[in-house]
Amino acid sequence: MSTSANLSSFKVRRATSASMPLPTQFPDAQGNSQFIGDYTGMSSVSGAHPLWADTRNPDAFLCPGTAAPGVPPALCTAAEPNGLIANDQQIYTRKMPSS
Repeated sequence: MSTSANLSSFKVRRATSASMPLPTQFPDAQGNSQFIGDYTGMSSVSGAHPLWADTRNPDAFLCPGTAAPGVPPALCTAAEPNGLIANDQQIYTRKMPSS
């Protein structure tokens, strides 16, 4: 995020701790990455709350055949066609100071 108190000098602050893993950003049927993202402009006096989609966390789901009578539930992950672990998409926000 870029901030300025006078519109002639700017500070840049990162909102996220790291970038999303490129190979797992919404892969198509062949496992190739597709673009995700929009650019937003905002104006604020006392701080901002940018929003972003993030796909760093693995997609976890209930393993087939578990969570049935006598069978405890278990979490599984899966691989994309390109062999990379499938990732989940989550939405995040963070309060950023105005200057």
